[in-house]
Amino acid sequence: GGLRRLMPITSALAIVASLAMAGIPLLNGFLSKEMLFAEALATQGPDWMRSAMSAAALLAGILGVAYSLRFVHDTFFGKGPVDIEVVPHEPPRWMKVPVEVLVVICLAVGIAPTLTIAPVLQTAAASILGTSMPEYSLSVWHGFNLPLAMSAIGVVGGVALYFGLRRFTDLYAARNRPTGKHLFHRGLDALFGFAHRLTTVLANGSLQRMLFALVLVAVIVAAAPYIANPVMPVWPAPQSMPLLGWTLWLVMLACAFAGLFLYQQRLLAVIVMGGTGLMVALTFVFLSAPDLALTQLMVEMVTLVLMLLGMNYLPAQSPPEHSRWRKRRDALLAILAGGGIAALAYSLMTLPPNTMSGEMLLRSLPEAYGHNVVNVILVDFRGFDTFGEITVFGIAALVVHAMLRRTRMAPEQIMPGPPIKLPVPADLAQIMFPLTLTVSIFLFLRGHNAPGGGFVAGLVLAVPLLIQYVIQGTVSVESRFGFDYIRCIGLGLLIALLSGVASMLFGVPFLTSGHLDLELPLIGTVPLASAIGFDTGVYLVVFGGVMLILSMMGTIKPSRTRNARNGEIDIHRRSARTGEMH
Repeated sequence: GGLRRLMPITSALAIVASLAMAGIPLLNGFLSKEMLFAEALATQGPDWMRSAMSAAALLAGILGVAYSLRFVHDTFFGKGPVDIEVVPHEPPRWMKVPVEVLVVICLAVGIAPTLTIAPVLQTAAASILGTSMPEYSLSVWHGFNLPLAMSAIGVVGGVALYFGLRRFTDLYAARNRPTGKHLFHRGLDALFGFAHRLTTVLANGSLQRMLFALVLVAVIVAAAPYIANPVMPVWPAPQSMPLLGWTLWLVMLACAFAGLFLYQQRLLAVIVMGGTGLMVALTFVFLSAPDLALTQLMVEMVTLVLMLLGMNYLPAQSPPEHSRWRKRRDALLAILAGGGIAALAYSLMTLPPNTMSGEMLLRSLPEAYGHNVVNVILVDFRGFDTFGEITVFGIAALVVHAMLRRTRMAPEQIMPGPPIKLPVPADLAQIMFPLTLTVSIFLFLRGHNAPGGGFVAGLVLAVPLLIQYVIQGTVSVESRFGFDYIRCIGLGLLIALLSGVASMLFGVPFLTSGHLDLELPLIGTVPLASAIGFDTGVYLVVFGGVMLILSMMGTIKPSRTRNARNGEIDIHRRSARTGEMH
Protein backbone atom coordinates (compact mmCIF):
# COMPACT_ATOMS: atom_id res chain seq x y z
CA GLY A 1 0.00 0.00 0.00
CA GLY A 2 0.84 3.65 0.21
CA LEU A 3 1.47 4.14 -3.49
CA ARG A 4 -0.75 7.24 -3.43
CA ARG A 5 2.16 9.34 -2.18
CA LEU A 6 4.72 7.87 -4.57
CA MET A 7 2.56 7.68 -7.70
CA PRO A 8 -0.17 10.32 -7.35
CA ILE A 9 -1.21 10.51 -11.01
CA THR A 10 -1.34 6.75 -11.50
CA SER A 11 -3.22 6.43 -8.21
CA ALA A 12 -5.84 8.95 -9.30
CA LEU A 13 -6.36 7.18 -12.62
CA ALA A 14 -6.63 3.76 -10.98
CA ILE A 15 -9.06 5.02 -8.33
CA VAL A 16 -11.39 6.52 -10.95
CA ALA A 17 -11.29 3.30 -12.99
CA SER A 18 -12.00 1.22 -9.87
CA LEU A 19 -14.94 3.43 -8.91
CA ALA A 20 -16.29 2.91 -12.42
CA MET A 21 -16.07 -0.87 -11.91
CA ALA A 22 -17.87 -0.46 -8.59
CA GLY A 23 -20.74 1.40 -10.27
CA ILE A 24 -20.41 4.76 -8.56
CA PRO A 25 -22.69 7.50 -10.02
CA LEU A 26 -21.38 9.81 -12.76
CA LEU A 27 -19.18 7.02 -14.10
CA ASN A 28 -19.96 4.60 -16.92
CA GLY A 29 -20.20 1.62 -14.56
CA PHE A 30 -23.20 3.20 -12.84
CA LEU A 31 -25.20 3.09 -16.08
CA SER A 32 -24.21 -0.52 -16.72
CA LYS A 33 -25.16 -1.60 -13.21
CA GLU A 34 -28.53 0.16 -13.31
CA MET A 35 -29.34 -1.49 -16.64
CA LEU A 36 -28.30 -4.86 -15.17
CA PHE A 37 -30.63 -4.37 -12.20
CA ALA A 38 -33.49 -3.22 -14.44
CA GLU A 39 -33.17 -6.25 -16.72
CA ALA A 40 -32.96 -8.61 -13.73
CA LEU A 41 -36.18 -7.14 -12.31
CA ALA A 42 -37.86 -7.54 -15.73
CA THR A 43 -36.93 -11.22 -16.12
CA GLN A 44 -39.64 -13.17 -17.89
CA GLY A 45 -40.91 -16.26 -16.11
CA PRO A 46 -42.16 -17.25 -12.67
CA ASP A 47 -41.70 -15.00 -9.66
CA TRP A 48 -39.01 -17.18 -8.11
CA MET A 49 -36.86 -16.83 -11.21
CA ARG A 50 -37.25 -13.05 -11.17
CA SER A 51 -36.34 -12.96 -7.49
CA ALA A 52 -33.34 -15.24 -8.02
CA MET A 53 -32.01 -13.15 -10.92
CA SER A 54 -32.48 -9.93 -8.94
CA ALA A 55 -30.69 -11.41 -5.92
CA ALA A 56 -27.83 -12.63 -8.10
CA ALA A 57 -27.49 -9.19 -9.71
CA LEU A 58 -27.49 -7.51 -6.30
CA LEU A 59 -24.86 -9.94 -4.99
CA ALA A 60 -22.71 -9.22 -8.06
CA GLY A 61 -23.01 -5.49 -7.34
CA ILE A 62 -21.97 -5.94 -3.70
CA LEU A 63 -18.96 -8.09 -4.63
CA GLY A 64 -17.95 -5.62 -7.34
CA VAL A 65 -17.83 -2.78 -4.84
CA ALA A 66 -15.98 -4.95 -2.31
CA TYR A 67 -13.14 -6.07 -4.58
CA SER A 68 -12.81 -2.59 -6.13
CA LEU A 69 -12.54 -1.07 -2.66
CA ARG A 70 -10.00 -3.67 -1.59
CA PHE A 71 -7.84 -2.91 -4.62
CA VAL A 72 -7.95 0.85 -4.00
CA HIS A 73 -7.47 0.70 -0.23
CA ASP A 74 -4.76 -1.96 -0.10
CA THR A 75 -2.77 -0.56 -3.03
CA PHE A 76 -2.86 3.21 -2.69
CA PHE A 77 -3.60 3.88 1.00
CA GLY A 78 -1.99 2.77 4.22
CA LYS A 79 1.72 2.50 4.91
CA GLY A 80 4.13 2.76 2.03
CA PRO A 81 6.51 0.01 0.92
CA VAL A 82 9.56 -0.56 3.12
CA ASP A 83 12.85 -2.38 2.63
CA ILE A 84 12.70 -2.41 -1.16
CA GLU A 85 15.61 -1.82 -3.49
CA VAL A 86 13.71 0.13 -6.16
CA VAL A 87 11.37 2.90 -5.05
CA PRO A 88 8.12 2.98 -7.09
CA HIS A 89 7.72 6.01 -9.32
CA GLU A 90 5.44 7.33 -12.03
CA PRO A 91 5.72 5.61 -15.42
CA PRO A 92 6.83 7.57 -18.50
CA ARG A 93 4.39 10.05 -19.95
CA TRP A 94 3.33 8.04 -22.98
CA MET A 95 2.66 4.94 -20.90
CA LYS A 96 -0.01 6.88 -18.99
CA VAL A 97 -1.72 8.34 -22.05
CA PRO A 98 -3.83 5.21 -22.89
CA VAL A 99 -5.04 4.98 -19.28
CA GLU A 100 -5.83 8.69 -19.21
CA VAL A 101 -7.87 8.36 -22.39
CA LEU A 102 -9.88 5.47 -20.95
CA VAL A 103 -10.51 7.34 -17.69
CA VAL A 104 -11.74 10.39 -19.61
CA ILE A 105 -14.09 8.12 -21.57
CA CYS A 106 -15.42 6.64 -18.30
CA LEU A 107 -16.16 10.14 -17.02
CA ALA A 108 -17.65 11.38 -20.30
CA VAL A 109 -19.96 8.39 -20.68
CA GLY A 110 -21.02 8.56 -17.04
CA ILE A 111 -21.78 12.31 -17.12
CA ALA A 112 -23.25 12.71 -20.63
CA PRO A 113 -24.19 9.29 -22.01
CA THR A 114 -26.68 10.61 -24.56
CA LEU A 115 -23.98 12.73 -26.20
CA THR A 116 -21.13 10.21 -26.09
CA ILE A 117 -22.13 6.55 -26.17
CA ALA A 118 -25.75 6.73 -27.38
CA PRO A 119 -24.92 7.32 -31.09
CA VAL A 120 -22.41 4.47 -31.06
CA LEU A 121 -24.89 2.07 -29.47
CA GLN A 122 -27.59 3.16 -31.90
CA THR A 123 -25.39 2.43 -34.91
CA ALA A 124 -24.17 -0.93 -33.58
CA ALA A 125 -27.63 -2.14 -32.55
CA ALA A 126 -29.33 -0.92 -35.72
CA SER A 127 -26.85 -2.80 -37.90
CA ILE A 128 -27.98 -6.05 -36.25
CA LEU A 129 -31.62 -5.46 -35.32
CA GLY A 130 -32.56 -3.20 -38.19
CA THR A 131 -35.21 -0.56 -37.62
CA SER A 132 -37.04 -2.39 -34.81
CA MET A 133 -35.00 -1.01 -31.93
CA PRO A 134 -36.14 -1.83 -28.39
CA GLU A 135 -36.99 1.00 -26.04
CA TYR A 136 -34.11 2.02 -23.80
CA SER A 137 -32.85 5.08 -21.93
CA LEU A 138 -29.29 6.17 -21.17
CA SER A 139 -30.18 9.03 -18.85
CA VAL A 140 -28.17 9.39 -15.67
CA TRP A 141 -31.28 10.11 -13.56
CA HIS A 142 -34.42 8.01 -13.82
CA GLY A 143 -35.95 9.09 -10.54
CA PHE A 144 -36.23 7.16 -7.31
CA ASN A 145 -36.92 3.60 -8.42
CA LEU A 146 -36.00 0.04 -7.52
CA PRO A 147 -32.82 -0.18 -9.68
CA LEU A 148 -31.51 2.98 -7.97
CA ALA A 149 -32.26 1.48 -4.57
CA MET A 150 -30.43 -1.72 -5.56
CA SER A 151 -27.43 0.37 -6.66
CA ALA A 152 -27.37 2.11 -3.29
CA ILE A 153 -27.66 -1.22 -1.46
CA GLY A 154 -24.83 -2.59 -3.59
CA VAL A 155 -22.51 0.31 -2.71
CA VAL A 156 -23.32 0.24 1.02
CA GLY A 157 -23.20 -3.55 1.13
CA GLY A 158 -19.85 -3.69 -0.66
CA VAL A 159 -18.28 -1.16 1.71
CA ALA A 160 -19.66 -3.01 4.73
CA LEU A 161 -18.50 -6.37 3.37
CA TYR A 162 -14.94 -5.22 2.79
CA PHE A 163 -14.40 -3.44 6.10
CA GLY A 164 -16.23 -6.20 7.96
CA LEU A 165 -13.90 -8.81 6.49
CA ARG A 166 -10.89 -6.65 7.34
CA ARG A 167 -11.99 -6.41 10.96
CA PHE A 168 -12.96 -10.03 11.57
CA THR A 169 -10.77 -11.89 9.04
CA ASP A 170 -7.13 -11.82 8.03
CA LEU A 171 -7.56 -11.37 4.28
CA TYR A 172 -3.87 -11.88 3.57
CA ALA A 173 -3.84 -15.22 5.36
CA ALA A 174 -7.05 -16.29 3.66
CA ARG A 175 -5.48 -16.02 0.24
CA ASN A 176 -3.32 -19.10 0.93
CA ARG A 177 -6.33 -21.31 1.48
CA PRO A 178 -7.82 -23.37 -1.38
CA THR A 179 -10.15 -21.05 -3.24
CA GLY A 180 -12.08 -21.14 -6.45
CA LYS A 181 -9.02 -19.89 -8.30
CA HIS A 182 -6.93 -22.79 -7.04
CA LEU A 183 -9.67 -25.28 -7.87
CA PHE A 184 -9.95 -23.81 -11.34
CA HIS A 185 -6.22 -24.11 -11.95
CA ARG A 186 -6.19 -27.66 -10.63
CA GLY A 187 -8.97 -28.60 -13.01
CA LEU A 188 -7.15 -26.85 -15.83
CA ASP A 189 -3.93 -28.72 -15.03
CA ALA A 190 -5.83 -32.01 -15.01
CA LEU A 191 -7.36 -31.17 -18.38
CA PHE A 192 -3.95 -30.30 -19.83
CA GLY A 193 -2.53 -33.52 -18.42
CA PHE A 194 -5.27 -35.56 -20.08
CA ALA A 195 -4.71 -33.71 -23.36
CA HIS A 196 -0.97 -34.40 -23.13
CA ARG A 197 -1.52 -38.11 -22.54
CA LEU A 198 -4.01 -38.30 -25.39
CA THR A 199 -1.63 -36.45 -27.69
CA THR A 200 1.18 -38.80 -26.72
CA VAL A 201 -0.95 -41.77 -27.72
CA LEU A 202 -2.22 -40.33 -31.01
CA ALA A 203 0.60 -38.05 -32.17
CA ASN A 204 3.49 -40.38 -31.46
CA GLY A 205 5.25 -39.75 -34.77
CA SER A 206 3.23 -42.29 -36.75
CA LEU A 207 1.52 -40.47 -39.60
CA GLN A 208 -0.59 -43.55 -40.26
CA ARG A 209 -1.99 -43.55 -36.73
CA MET A 210 -2.70 -39.81 -36.76
CA LEU A 211 -4.41 -40.02 -40.15
CA PHE A 212 -6.45 -43.02 -39.01
CA ALA A 213 -7.66 -41.16 -35.91
CA LEU A 214 -8.49 -38.05 -37.95
CA VAL A 215 -10.50 -39.93 -40.56
CA LEU A 216 -12.22 -42.08 -37.93
CA VAL A 217 -13.42 -39.03 -35.99
CA ALA A 218 -14.61 -37.41 -39.22
CA VAL A 219 -16.59 -40.54 -40.14
CA ILE A 220 -18.19 -40.72 -36.68
CA VAL A 221 -19.16 -37.04 -36.68
CA ALA A 222 -20.57 -37.26 -40.20
CA ALA A 223 -22.50 -40.46 -39.47
CA ALA A 224 -23.97 -39.27 -36.16
CA PRO A 225 -26.92 -37.31 -37.69
CA TYR A 226 -27.82 -40.24 -39.93
CA ILE A 227 -27.67 -42.70 -37.03
CA ALA A 228 -29.91 -40.42 -34.96
CA ASN A 229 -32.40 -40.08 -37.82
CA PRO A 230 -31.87 -42.90 -40.33
CA VAL A 231 -33.67 -41.51 -43.36
CA MET A 232 -32.44 -42.56 -46.77
CA PRO A 233 -32.06 -39.69 -49.24
CA VAL A 234 -34.27 -39.67 -52.29
CA TRP A 235 -31.98 -39.55 -55.29
CA PRO A 236 -33.28 -38.80 -58.77
CA ALA A 237 -32.62 -41.13 -61.63
CA PRO A 238 -29.07 -40.67 -62.99
CA GLN A 239 -28.70 -38.89 -66.29
CA SER A 240 -27.02 -40.43 -69.28
CA MET A 241 -23.33 -39.59 -69.71
CA PRO A 242 -21.39 -39.52 -72.99
CA LEU A 243 -18.55 -41.88 -73.68
CA LEU A 244 -15.97 -39.15 -72.98
CA GLY A 245 -17.26 -38.75 -69.44
CA TRP A 246 -17.07 -42.47 -68.75
CA THR A 247 -13.56 -42.53 -70.18
CA LEU A 248 -12.39 -39.76 -67.87
CA TRP A 249 -13.89 -41.44 -64.83
CA LEU A 250 -12.44 -44.84 -65.72
CA VAL A 251 -8.96 -43.35 -66.13
CA MET A 252 -9.40 -41.54 -62.82
CA LEU A 253 -10.37 -44.78 -61.08
CA ALA A 254 -7.46 -46.59 -62.72
CA CYS A 255 -5.01 -43.96 -61.42
CA ALA A 256 -6.51 -44.16 -57.94
CA PHE A 257 -6.22 -47.96 -57.85
CA ALA A 258 -2.70 -47.78 -59.27
CA GLY A 259 -1.71 -45.44 -56.45
CA LEU A 260 -3.20 -47.92 -54.00
CA PHE A 261 -1.00 -50.75 -55.25
CA LEU A 262 2.12 -48.68 -56.02
CA TYR A 263 2.27 -46.77 -52.74
CA GLN A 264 5.56 -48.39 -51.73
CA GLN A 265 7.28 -46.91 -54.82
CA ARG A 266 6.84 -43.30 -53.85
CA LEU A 267 7.84 -41.60 -57.10
CA LEU A 268 5.46 -43.72 -59.16
CA ALA A 269 2.71 -43.21 -56.60
CA VAL A 270 3.11 -39.42 -56.78
CA ILE A 271 3.00 -39.47 -60.58
CA VAL A 272 -0.12 -41.65 -60.57
CA MET A 273 -1.83 -39.37 -58.06
CA GLY A 274 -1.00 -36.49 -60.39
CA GLY A 275 -2.84 -38.37 -63.10
CA THR A 276 -5.90 -38.54 -60.84
CA GLY A 277 -5.80 -34.78 -60.37
CA LEU A 278 -5.44 -34.27 -64.11
CA MET A 279 -8.56 -36.34 -64.71
CA VAL A 280 -10.43 -34.21 -62.17
CA ALA A 281 -9.39 -31.08 -64.08
CA LEU A 282 -10.54 -32.61 -67.37
CA THR A 283 -13.83 -33.53 -65.70
CA PHE A 284 -14.35 -29.87 -64.85
CA VAL A 285 -13.69 -29.05 -68.50
CA PHE A 286 -16.22 -31.69 -69.49
CA LEU A 287 -18.77 -30.09 -67.13
CA SER A 288 -18.13 -26.61 -68.62
CA ALA A 289 -16.30 -25.22 -65.59
CA PRO A 290 -13.07 -23.80 -67.07
CA ASP A 291 -12.18 -21.69 -64.01
CA LEU A 292 -12.32 -24.73 -61.76
CA ALA A 293 -10.37 -26.75 -64.30
CA LEU A 294 -7.56 -24.18 -64.44
CA THR A 295 -7.40 -23.92 -60.66
CA GLN A 296 -7.43 -27.69 -60.21
CA LEU A 297 -4.69 -28.15 -62.80
CA MET A 298 -2.41 -25.52 -61.27
CA VAL A 299 -2.97 -26.71 -57.70
CA GLU A 300 -2.26 -30.26 -58.82
CA MET A 301 1.02 -29.23 -60.41
CA VAL A 302 2.12 -27.27 -57.33
CA THR A 303 1.18 -30.19 -55.08
CA LEU A 304 3.11 -32.58 -57.30
CA VAL A 305 6.24 -30.44 -57.05
CA LEU A 306 5.79 -30.15 -53.28
CA MET A 307 5.65 -33.94 -53.00
CA LEU A 308 8.74 -34.29 -55.18
CA LEU A 309 10.63 -31.89 -52.92
CA GLY A 310 9.42 -33.75 -49.86
CA MET A 311 10.64 -37.02 -51.32
CA ASN A 312 14.16 -35.62 -51.11
CA TYR A 313 14.02 -36.39 -47.39
CA LEU A 314 12.36 -39.81 -47.63
CA PRO A 315 13.60 -43.21 -48.75
CA ALA A 316 12.83 -44.14 -52.33
CA GLN A 317 10.51 -46.91 -51.12
CA SER A 318 8.30 -47.14 -48.07
CA PRO A 319 8.78 -50.18 -45.81
CA PRO A 320 6.36 -53.06 -46.40
CA GLU A 321 3.52 -53.61 -43.97
CA HIS A 322 3.33 -56.99 -42.28
CA SER A 323 0.06 -56.65 -40.36
CA ARG A 324 -2.89 -57.96 -42.34
CA TRP A 325 -5.29 -56.79 -39.64
CA ARG A 326 -4.06 -53.22 -40.05
CA LYS A 327 -4.50 -53.41 -43.82
CA ARG A 328 -8.07 -54.65 -43.46
CA ARG A 329 -8.83 -52.04 -40.81
CA ASP A 330 -7.50 -49.20 -42.96
CA ALA A 331 -9.29 -50.54 -46.04
CA LEU A 332 -12.62 -50.66 -44.19
CA LEU A 333 -12.19 -47.12 -42.90
CA ALA A 334 -11.21 -45.89 -46.37
CA ILE A 335 -14.31 -47.48 -47.90
CA LEU A 336 -16.57 -45.94 -45.25
CA ALA A 337 -15.01 -42.49 -45.59
CA GLY A 338 -14.91 -42.52 -49.39
CA GLY A 339 -18.40 -43.93 -49.73
CA GLY A 340 -19.79 -41.44 -47.25
CA ILE A 341 -18.20 -38.47 -49.01
CA ALA A 342 -19.44 -39.75 -52.37
CA ALA A 343 -23.00 -40.15 -51.05
CA LEU A 344 -22.93 -36.72 -49.44
CA ALA A 345 -21.58 -35.07 -52.59
CA TYR A 346 -24.15 -36.82 -54.77
CA SER A 347 -26.95 -35.77 -52.43
CA LEU A 348 -25.85 -32.14 -52.55
CA MET A 349 -25.44 -32.12 -56.32
CA THR A 350 -28.91 -33.56 -56.88
CA LEU A 351 -30.72 -31.02 -54.69
CA PRO A 352 -33.18 -28.68 -56.41
CA PRO A 353 -31.31 -25.74 -57.99
CA ASN A 354 -32.45 -23.18 -55.42
CA THR A 355 -29.26 -21.10 -55.39
CA MET A 356 -28.07 -17.53 -55.87
CA SER A 357 -26.32 -18.28 -59.15
CA GLY A 358 -29.01 -16.61 -61.21
CA GLU A 359 -28.78 -13.41 -59.19
CA MET A 360 -24.98 -13.40 -59.44
CA LEU A 361 -25.18 -13.78 -63.21
CA LEU A 362 -27.60 -10.86 -63.46
CA ARG A 363 -25.56 -8.55 -61.22
CA SER A 364 -22.09 -9.43 -62.50
CA LEU A 365 -21.90 -7.11 -65.51
CA PRO A 366 -23.97 -4.07 -64.41
CA GLU A 367 -22.55 -3.85 -60.88
CA ALA A 368 -19.01 -5.24 -61.18
CA TYR A 369 -18.35 -4.64 -64.89
CA GLY A 370 -17.23 -8.21 -65.55
CA HIS A 371 -18.52 -11.12 -67.61
CA ASN A 372 -16.66 -13.82 -65.64
CA VAL A 373 -18.99 -14.25 -62.70
CA VAL A 374 -16.55 -16.52 -60.84
CA ASN A 375 -13.85 -13.86 -60.79
CA VAL A 376 -16.40 -11.15 -60.03
CA ILE A 377 -17.57 -13.05 -56.96
CA LEU A 378 -13.99 -13.47 -55.73
CA VAL A 379 -12.76 -9.90 -56.23
CA ASP A 380 -15.99 -7.93 -55.83
CA PHE A 381 -19.04 -9.59 -54.28
CA ARG A 382 -16.87 -11.58 -51.85
CA GLY A 383 -13.86 -9.30 -52.04
CA PHE A 384 -13.60 -8.85 -48.29
CA ASP A 385 -13.60 -12.63 -47.79
CA THR A 386 -10.94 -13.02 -50.46
CA PHE A 387 -8.84 -10.34 -48.77
CA GLY A 388 -9.05 -12.30 -45.53
CA GLU A 389 -8.14 -15.51 -47.32
CA ILE A 390 -5.03 -14.10 -48.99
CA THR A 391 -4.04 -12.58 -45.64
CA VAL A 392 -4.30 -15.99 -43.99
CA PHE A 393 -2.40 -17.58 -46.86
CA GLY A 394 0.38 -15.00 -46.59
CA ILE A 395 0.60 -15.51 -42.82
CA ALA A 396 0.73 -19.29 -43.32
CA ALA A 397 3.61 -18.89 -45.77
CA LEU A 398 5.48 -16.67 -43.32
CA VAL A 399 4.89 -19.18 -40.52
CA VAL A 400 6.33 -21.97 -42.67
CA HIS A 401 9.30 -19.75 -43.44
CA ALA A 402 9.83 -18.99 -39.76
CA MET A 403 9.61 -22.66 -38.81
CA LEU A 404 11.95 -23.91 -41.53
CA ARG A 405 14.38 -21.00 -41.56
CA ARG A 406 16.60 -22.49 -38.87
CA THR A 407 16.65 -25.84 -40.61
CA ARG A 408 17.68 -24.36 -43.94
CA MET A 409 21.22 -24.99 -45.09
CA ALA A 410 23.67 -22.16 -45.53
CA PRO A 411 24.24 -21.07 -49.16
CA GLU A 412 27.68 -22.69 -49.24
CA GLN A 413 26.19 -26.00 -48.06
CA ILE A 414 23.46 -26.24 -50.68
CA MET A 415 24.17 -28.76 -53.40
CA PRO A 416 24.59 -27.10 -56.80
CA GLY A 417 22.72 -29.89 -58.54
CA PRO A 418 19.07 -30.90 -58.50
CA PRO A 419 17.59 -32.39 -55.32
CA ILE A 420 16.36 -35.44 -57.22
CA LYS A 421 17.11 -36.83 -60.66
CA LEU A 422 14.28 -36.49 -63.17
CA PRO A 423 14.38 -37.39 -66.87
CA VAL A 424 13.65 -33.78 -67.92
CA PRO A 425 16.19 -31.63 -69.81
CA ALA A 426 17.32 -28.53 -67.91
CA ASP A 427 17.02 -26.38 -71.05
CA LEU A 428 13.32 -27.19 -71.24
CA ALA A 429 12.76 -25.65 -67.80
CA GLN A 430 14.50 -22.44 -68.88
CA ILE A 431 12.37 -22.18 -72.02
CA MET A 432 9.20 -22.71 -70.01
CA PHE A 433 9.61 -19.62 -67.83
CA PRO A 434 9.13 -16.86 -70.47
CA LEU A 435 6.31 -18.84 -72.04
CA THR A 436 4.47 -19.36 -68.78
CA LEU A 437 5.11 -15.74 -67.79
CA THR A 438 3.30 -14.68 -70.94
CA VAL A 439 0.46 -17.09 -70.23
CA SER A 440 0.31 -15.87 -66.63
CA ILE A 441 -0.04 -12.23 -67.66
CA PHE A 442 -2.62 -13.21 -70.28
CA LEU A 443 -4.73 -15.10 -67.74
CA PHE A 444 -4.41 -12.25 -65.26
CA LEU A 445 -5.56 -9.55 -67.68
CA ARG A 446 -8.50 -11.52 -69.05
CA GLY A 447 -9.67 -12.88 -65.69
CA HIS A 448 -12.45 -10.32 -65.17
CA ASN A 449 -14.22 -11.23 -68.39
CA ALA A 450 -13.00 -14.75 -69.21
CA PRO A 451 -11.57 -17.75 -67.35
CA GLY A 452 -8.48 -16.67 -65.44
CA GLY A 453 -7.73 -14.23 -62.64
CA GLY A 454 -5.04 -13.42 -60.12
CA PHE A 455 -5.13 -16.73 -58.25
CA VAL A 456 -4.69 -18.94 -61.30
CA ALA A 457 -2.19 -16.54 -62.88
CA GLY A 458 -0.05 -16.56 -59.73
CA LEU A 459 0.04 -20.36 -59.74
CA VAL A 460 0.90 -20.42 -63.45
CA LEU A 461 3.87 -18.14 -62.81
CA ALA A 462 5.01 -20.25 -59.86
CA VAL A 463 4.94 -23.61 -61.65
CA PRO A 464 7.96 -23.12 -64.00
CA LEU A 465 10.06 -21.77 -61.15
CA LEU A 466 9.12 -24.73 -59.00
CA ILE A 467 10.04 -27.10 -61.80
CA GLN A 468 13.40 -25.38 -62.11
CA TYR A 469 13.94 -25.84 -58.37
CA VAL A 470 13.43 -29.56 -58.86
CA ILE A 471 15.40 -29.93 -62.10
CA GLN A 472 18.28 -27.46 -61.62
CA GLY A 473 18.49 -26.97 -57.86
CA THR A 474 18.13 -24.04 -55.50
CA VAL A 475 21.52 -22.46 -56.18
CA SER A 476 20.93 -22.15 -59.90
CA VAL A 477 17.42 -20.73 -59.61
CA GLU A 478 18.05 -18.22 -56.82
CA SER A 479 21.27 -16.97 -58.41
CA ARG A 480 19.46 -16.15 -61.67
CA PHE A 481 16.13 -14.83 -60.40
CA GLY A 482 16.64 -13.70 -56.82
CA PHE A 483 12.98 -13.01 -55.98
CA ASP A 484 12.25 -11.72 -52.48
CA TYR A 485 9.12 -13.73 -51.79
CA ILE A 486 8.45 -12.15 -48.39
CA ARG A 487 8.36 -8.67 -49.88
CA CYS A 488 6.21 -10.02 -52.68
CA ILE A 489 3.62 -11.17 -50.12
CA GLY A 490 3.73 -7.86 -48.28
CA LEU A 491 3.45 -5.84 -51.49
CA GLY A 492 0.49 -7.91 -52.62
CA LEU A 493 -1.38 -7.41 -49.36
CA LEU A 494 -0.63 -3.68 -49.45
CA ILE A 495 -1.91 -3.32 -53.02
CA ALA A 496 -5.08 -5.28 -52.19
CA LEU A 497 -5.69 -3.11 -49.12
CA LEU A 498 -5.08 0.16 -50.96
CA SER A 499 -7.39 -0.87 -53.80
CA GLY A 500 -10.16 -1.38 -51.27
CA VAL A 501 -9.46 1.82 -49.36
CA ALA A 502 -9.37 3.82 -52.61
CA SER A 503 -13.08 3.19 -53.14
CA MET A 504 -13.83 4.79 -49.77
CA LEU A 505 -12.30 8.04 -51.02
CA PHE A 506 -15.21 8.26 -53.47
CA GLY A 507 -17.82 7.78 -50.76
CA VAL A 508 -18.59 4.12 -51.48
CA PRO A 509 -17.97 1.06 -49.26
CA PHE A 510 -14.66 -0.77 -49.01
CA LEU A 511 -13.71 -2.76 -52.16
CA THR A 512 -16.58 -1.38 -54.26
CA SER A 513 -15.72 -1.72 -57.94
CA GLY A 514 -15.44 1.16 -60.36
CA HIS A 515 -15.20 1.22 -64.14
CA LEU A 516 -13.37 3.34 -66.69
CA ASP A 517 -13.29 3.23 -70.49
CA LEU A 518 -9.77 4.29 -71.41
CA GLU A 519 -9.17 5.61 -74.92
CA LEU A 520 -5.72 4.67 -76.24
CA PRO A 521 -4.30 5.68 -79.61
CA LEU A 522 -4.05 2.91 -82.20
CA ILE A 523 -5.80 0.55 -79.79
CA GLY A 524 -9.15 2.14 -79.13
CA THR A 525 -11.34 1.78 -76.10
CA VAL A 526 -9.89 -0.31 -73.29
CA PRO A 527 -12.37 -1.08 -70.49
CA LEU A 528 -10.76 -1.08 -67.04
CA ALA A 529 -12.29 -2.17 -63.74
CA SER A 530 -10.86 -1.13 -60.40
CA ALA A 531 -10.97 -4.79 -59.35
CA ILE A 532 -7.77 -5.32 -61.33
CA GLY A 533 -5.89 -3.61 -58.50
CA PHE A 534 -7.25 -6.05 -55.95
CA ASP A 535 -6.56 -8.94 -58.32
CA THR A 536 -2.96 -7.73 -58.60
CA GLY A 537 -2.63 -8.13 -54.85
CA VAL A 538 -4.04 -11.66 -55.06
CA TYR A 539 -1.61 -12.44 -57.88
CA LEU A 540 1.45 -11.33 -55.89
CA VAL A 541 0.39 -12.99 -52.63
CA VAL A 542 -0.31 -16.34 -54.29
CA PHE A 543 2.95 -16.31 -56.22
CA GLY A 544 5.03 -15.16 -53.26
CA GLY A 545 3.39 -17.53 -50.77
CA VAL A 546 3.70 -20.63 -52.94
CA MET A 547 7.30 -19.89 -53.86
CA LEU A 548 8.29 -19.05 -50.28
CA ILE A 549 6.92 -22.34 -48.95
CA LEU A 550 8.36 -24.56 -51.64
CA SER A 551 11.73 -22.82 -51.84
CA MET A 552 12.15 -23.47 -48.13
CA MET A 553 11.21 -27.11 -48.66
CA GLY A 554 13.99 -27.46 -51.21
CA THR A 555 16.84 -26.53 -48.87
CA ILE A 556 16.04 -28.14 -45.51
CA LYS A 557 18.97 -29.69 -43.73
CA PRO A 558 18.84 -33.47 -44.19
CA SER A 559 18.87 -34.16 -40.45
CA ARG A 560 17.79 -37.77 -40.94
CA THR A 561 21.38 -38.77 -41.66
CA ARG A 562 23.82 -39.54 -38.91
CA ASN A 563 26.47 -36.99 -39.92
CA ALA A 564 23.88 -34.23 -40.30
CA ARG A 565 22.54 -34.92 -36.82
CA ASN A 566 26.10 -34.45 -35.56
CA GLY A 567 26.42 -31.17 -37.42
CA GLU A 568 28.74 -32.57 -40.12
CA ILE A 569 27.59 -31.98 -43.69
CA ASP A 570 29.64 -33.04 -46.67
CA ILE A 571 28.40 -31.04 -49.63
CA HIS A 572 30.17 -33.34 -52.09
CA ARG A 573 28.34 -36.54 -51.16
CA ARG A 574 24.72 -37.38 -51.77
CA SER A 575 22.87 -40.67 -51.50
CA ALA A 576 21.95 -42.06 -54.89
CA ARG A 577 18.96 -43.85 -53.37
CA THR A 578 17.35 -41.16 -51.24
CA GLY A 579 19.01 -37.99 -52.49
CA GLU A 580 20.20 -37.21 -48.96
CA MET A 581 23.67 -36.03 -48.03
CA HIS A 582 25.68 -38.35 -45.87
